[in-house]
Amino acid sequence: IFKWCNSISGWWQNIMVNDDFKLPPSKKIKFGLVGSGKVLTSFAKLLLDNKFSPPILVTWKKSLHKRDINLLSNNSNYENIFSFANTHNIELIEADNVNDKKIINKLKSKGVNVIFSISSRWILKDSFINSFNGYVLNIHAGILPRDRGSVVYSKILNGIKQLGVTIHAITSSVDAGPIISQKTFNLRTEDPSINLITSKNIELSLSLLKSFIAKLELNSSFKIKTQNHELGLYMPQPYTEINGYIDWSWKSKHIESFIRAFGSPMPGAMTYYKNQKVIILESFIEKTDIEFHPLYYGRIVNITKNGFAKVITRDALLVITKMKKNGVDMVPQQLLAAPNILYTPHAILEKARIANNKS
Repeated sequence: IFKWCNSISGWWQNIMVNDDFKLPPSKKIKFGLVGSGKVLTSFAKLLLDNKFSPPILVTWKKSLHKRDINLLSNNSNYENIFSFANTHNIELIEADNVNDKKIINKLKSKGVNVIFSISSRWILKDSFINSFNGYVLNIHAGILPRDRGSVVYSKILNGIKQLGVTIHAITSSVDAGPIISQKTFNLRTEDPSINLITSKNIELSLSLLKSFIAKLELNSSFKIKTQNHELGLYMPQPYTEINGYIDWSWKSKHIESFIRAFGSPMPGAMTYYKNQKVIILESFIEKTDIEFHPLYYGRIVNITKNGFAKVITRDALLVITKMKKNGVDMVPQQLLAAPNILYTPHAILEKARIANNKS
């Protein structure tokens, strides 16, 4: 049953017996936490609170954190890993590539024997995994095997209400390793924001990690489950500045969910008005019995007394409640000047659809 694992790396033979996964005794574990974000810093704090040896943190160069710091510093779902490490006197390594042999040797020289990847930009290679005897885990914000890759955006865009987090062993295939533990949650909200989904994912992750630590302290083994790869659906990580452009030929529900997915704290969904890029941050759908001709898609047909702009889509009116241009709120009356239409050039839409996504 585990032949596929052994064909990728031989380390499973050393740590798995009778479908069990067992880590070293808790008092002998020294964690290396690879990645960034609130779940990573919260896990580090849990380890300290439970008297584990202080973990070593590994993240990418500080210059590559600039966008996150600018966008998320005032968001409760974010914690600056550099500030956290400084406050708690935890060693933090900045790396160009965690798979670099120098980084691996540095971690091993500091006694690290178990790796936990959390919101990491790096794909860990076999050379890295084998260096730590296969004790290399990941907590993934999704229900594996279905939810591989980026989950937060795809949940909103695809209208999926079931959230979940999974702790799994890492193999060289992305999000494909055997499942160690998992937790799920069903959203009741019809139109969740990116903030709500992120918050729930953090909550689920911390609950799962607390259970994981409790089992470690008992030196218990974990029952593992091999993933059915036929059920895997890989969703790439979108990058707002490249992928966040609205196609006005979409159905209204797809445009509205797109605006939510790229809304605060992200920069917002983008389109054009009078040859200038504008940002749409909030909207809702207003049903109509009119079947609009494609000629009118994106046309602004009314500015309400509340200052909301009504825009024609394929099957309804999209009511825009908040938008910006050049970082400044747009005055609704500006949208009545001809040509009063929102549009995105085809070349930009095509690039947004096929461009390689960034993390």
